[in-house]
Amino acid sequence: MTHTPECESHLREQLIQAGIEMLRLEGAQNLSFRKVAALCGVAPSAPYRHFKTKQDFLYTLDIRLYQFFLTNLKNIYAAFEDLDAKLINVALSCIKFLKDFPRYYGLLTNPEDAESALFFDQRNRIIDFLADVTYACLQHHKISKSRWELEGYRLWSTILGLSQLVNAKGLPLDETVLSAILSRQLETLA
Repeated sequence: MTHTPECESHLREQLIQAGIEMLRLEGAQNLSFRKVAALCGVAPSAPYRHFKTKQDFLYTLDIRLYQFFLTNLKNIYAAFEDLDAKLINVALSCIKFLKDFPRYYGLLTNPEDAESALFFDQRNRIIDFLADVTYACLQHHKISKSRWELEGYRLWSTILGLSQLVNAKGLPLDETVLSAILSRQLETLA
């Protein structure tokens, strides 16, 4: 059987989507080419035609997830008029993403985990976007520029702390409660 470029491109995309689903359900430690191939209904050797190693595959998944994450954050930001609502909903999206993909908590918060310039660039684009969202909200609350860094760290410490809590066993992701906590944080800015 010959493999057309379109077929190969389609299979590569299927492997990436299956890999993302495996990351979400089982984590990076349980990701294997054999399992991904089985999800796609192809031979265990098929992923090796598209990715040299499991690490190469994981890197591709990381980049794809970062791109998806940033696009999603931008879409959420654009969907709301009110700056507080923008920040709260972007924060909720971050918490959900980090619950689904806990591996990325370390990758977002620890620059040493960035394995390459492209990976580091993707991470920094997300961090820069989150900073812009935060500073727009702080400016809206008429917080002086001299307090932006402190208040930004305070807000994101709360958000990242909440993401750690919802990743703990048995703690549900309750958007109403999380929104109330974040709204309270914004009220204390005055």
